[in-house]
Amino acid sequence: MVAKTNLSHHLLLLLLLVSTLLHLFTTTIAIGVNYGTQGNNLPPPSQVANFIKTQTIIDSIKIFDTNHDILNAFANTGITVTVTVGNGDIPSLANLNSARGWVSANIAPFHPQTRINRIVVGNEIMATANKPWISNLVPAMRTIHKALLLAGIRNVQVTTPHSLGILSISEPPSAGQFRRGFDRAIFAPMLQFLRETKSPFMVNPYPYFGYSPKMANYALFKRNRGVHDRFTGITYTNMHDAMLDATYSAMRKLGYGDVGIVVGETGWPSVCDPGQPACSMENAAWFNGNLVRRSRQGKGTPLMPNRRFETYLFSLFNENLKPGPTAERNWGLFRPDFSPIYDAGILRNGQRGGGRGGGRQRPRPTPGKQWCVPKPGVSDQALQANIDYACSQGVDCKPIQPGGACFDPNNVTAHADSSEIECRLAQPYHMATTATTSITTALLLISTLLHFSTTAFAIGVNYGTLANNLPSPSQVASFLKTQTTIDSIKIFDTNPDILRAFANSNITVTVTVGNGDIPALVDVNAASQWVASNIKPYYPQTRIKLIAVGNEILLTGNKVWISRLVPCMKSLHQALVHAGIKDVQVSTPHTLGIMHNSVQPSAARIRPGYDRVIFAPMLQFLRQTKSPLMVNPYPYFSYSPSMENYILFKPNRGVHDTNTNITYTNMFVAMMDAVYSAIKAMGYGDLDIVVAESGWPSLGDPNQPMCTVENAVSYNKNMIKVVTSGNGTPLMPKRRFQTYVFSLFNENLKPGSTAERNWGLFRPDFTPVYDVGIMRNGQSDGPTPPSPTKSKKWCVPKADATDKALQANIDYVCSQGVDCKPIQAGGACFSPDNVRSHASYIMNSYYQSHGRNDFNCDFSQTAVLTTSDPISSKGLPKCGPKPSVSELSNPIWKKLSPRTLDLLGAHVVLMKETSRNAGSGKWVLVVDVIEQCYSLKSCENLH
Repeated sequence: MVAKTNLSHHLLLLLLLVSTLLHLFTTTIAIGVNYGTQGNNLPPPSQVANFIKTQTIIDSIKIFDTNHDILNAFANTGITVTVTVGNGDIPSLANLNSARGWVSANIAPFHPQTRINRIVVGNEIMATANKPWISNLVPAMRTIHKALLLAGIRNVQVTTPHSLGILSISEPPSAGQFRRGFDRAIFAPMLQFLRETKSPFMVNPYPYFGYSPKMANYALFKRNRGVHDRFTGITYTNMHDAMLDATYSAMRKLGYGDVGIVVGETGWPSVCDPGQPACSMENAAWFNGNLVRRSRQGKGTPLMPNRRFETYLFSLFNENLKPGPTAERNWGLFRPDFSPIYDAGILRNGQRGGGRGGGRQRPRPTPGKQWCVPKPGVSDQALQANIDYACSQGVDCKPIQPGGACFDPNNVTAHADSSEIECRLAQPYHMATTATTSITTALLLISTLLHFSTTAFAIGVNYGTLANNLPSPSQVASFLKTQTTIDSIKIFDTNPDILRAFANSNITVTVTVGNGDIPALVDVNAASQWVASNIKPYYPQTRIKLIAVGNEILLTGNKVWISRLVPCMKSLHQALVHAGIKDVQVSTPHTLGIMHNSVQPSAARIRPGYDRVIFAPMLQFLRQTKSPLMVNPYPYFSYSPSMENYILFKPNRGVHDTNTNITYTNMFVAMMDAVYSAIKAMGYGDLDIVVAESGWPSLGDPNQPMCTVENAVSYNKNMIKVVTSGNGTPLMPKRRFQTYVFSLFNENLKPGSTAERNWGLFRPDFTPVYDVGIMRNGQSDGPTPPSPTKSKKWCVPKADATDKALQANIDYVCSQGVDCKPIQAGGACFSPDNVRSHASYIMNSYYQSHGRNDFNCDFSQTAVLTTSDPISSKGLPKCGPKPSVSELSNPIWKKLSPRTLDLLGAHVVLMKETSRNAGSGKWVLVVDVIEQCYSLKSCENLH
């Protein structure tokens, strides 16, 4: 009987092994393509379906709608199809009846003849900043899935694609994490849904948008030194793998490393405008060819070895109606007549060419020398733009500057035509110094010194009004003028009550044009009317200093707003001049998402596509009108425990910039230098930079442990010192920066997490939440530290908390860096082995280590604080943190390093006090002992 059982067991294992091997050999990982239709010269869907099936190895397509002609055309082709729900349809599809109607109209008529394998809900929704779309995204995904099941369709997945802007940290890859606020509110439930439905997480990694000349080989899969991840010891040799591993790290930190990843879009354009040197057929063939080859090999990435990634190249065709720069119309693998623009190894006819590029055909070098010269008839304006661009890309332009070997003849055509090598050979390089140039230089120096000595730099504040308990504007104006050193405010509209209240206060005011008003104000007549209604009635009694056109427009993804932004700025400036108002500037605030490669400040650049089309004319306008570039640097949104000291201006090892050999000791200064590098590379390093928003919230949800009064004081106080000290930054020495702290008040009607309602310096009754040195009454040393609570407290689960809720609490805390080994098998707190016992330990660990504030023990109202020790009262082993404060005078503590104390579970703080042991005014060691007894054989040994 035993032998028979063993035989059955072995047969079962053998069958399982054979089944697994068959699965591995028969499972196909798709090489897919995005099939866009923004062209008026594209072939009909039936021809496209036949071409893909017979001429290529493509076995899946993704479309950006539910085009019924396409769905009909791909019936019975064996090619899988991913369809897309329009962004604007998301809110309505959160309703089950609407979702069922949508499935009935767009899926059921074509399935299964057309192999619809997936529905993607929207496209890069998090990047739109549209709150109704974002809040309804996961509910819509769930209702569409339910609608599919009710229709009897069980093999169609539901997901949504994301740009890598969802990550607050992506370098190094092992530190990848989702943006705060989205991580728990959006991504945790989304990933849970994807796990439950066996659907993938979809991302759109584009190394193209991370391109810079120095990173070209890294972005293009070419040989390079690689980028080292100091936490894992891994050296990444291509940006694509690094992006995928950063995504994986972010998912794993939330506990969802097992969810599959699909590359929804990636690619490389083959033709661009002159200001986009990354675009070439060679680069496109090299990137896409290597991507296809690597995807099919199944080697995976360093953190996800042996994984294949279903990948959709962007895109099938060049689409001649796509708006924007030339690159937008040249992402295609094929022309509309099906001829390949290049081949990336996906054609069945053998056009794969060999070589490391995965099928690219190397262009043959043209014999003889070649020169690049201007075309006849090209305007001076276009040639000057070419000169500006070339000089911004590292080309030595000294020869065409005054005194340079190629300065004469001094005209734009000659300078654009100059061959630096040829003209240097013709005549030696020299620098002429004359009395005239010396006088000019001296006058310029004097002018600059006068400018710096007479220009006042404001400490300002953002005055938001999303609350129902704020004081009147007249009270606010009086308070700021008499009680604080604030001398400028920025408001998010043109509120007439505020503008009247600040009349004759001598406080300068920045007003804001609403995002939605931008298109209309491109018209000069409309702009003149806006100025007549919103500026002239209050100016100059109210010192309106600047008009901010919209807020973070490029982040919205709204193409109409983006394309009209600079024209609107120009129209408003013209309207001001026509109205006789010549000292009101016009600008627009930006997030730091406008840049890429900003980890090393000196390498930062404006994102390709926006650099020449948006920022070149914008920066030129700002220079002409003597207006500043406005940015919103928020180190808060890059917070991680490992980077805390760097972000909060505390002592740290710093972050080294290998290009400049500068070590940055705080993120704010690094961000400012990154902005400077980006605009300097475009030839506009002379522009002033204004910090339009920056700050730190003082209170947050339980999953926002960085939101504390102490951190808010540390950040804001030190930021103010930096911008007002006159020391500047490493790349901008001796500069002050006009800065607007965010924000004046806590605003109780702001949507979102608790943190959103707690950015204020003041409460509505004008009492300071904390003070950062802006009060006139001497309260400039920050908040008085709260006296330690004498009664001990523990955070424990509520009696009615479900196991499901408690398990969610455990998962969350363990994802936040709290050591959860004690509740794992073999750990000191593993027994009793049940969810409630484990949650008791974990929730209390979180409470004790994250500030011991009442809000640290909320856990979505599943926890409660108690003054009764749950360990001793129940006779349980002392495995949990014991919340006690001990002032240990034993000299042995002074001999232990902070690292040793940390290993013992002790959090070390220094406290200045008078002690007979240490003497008055000396620093003594006070240990806030959190006894992790599970790591010691005996708790008593600790004492």
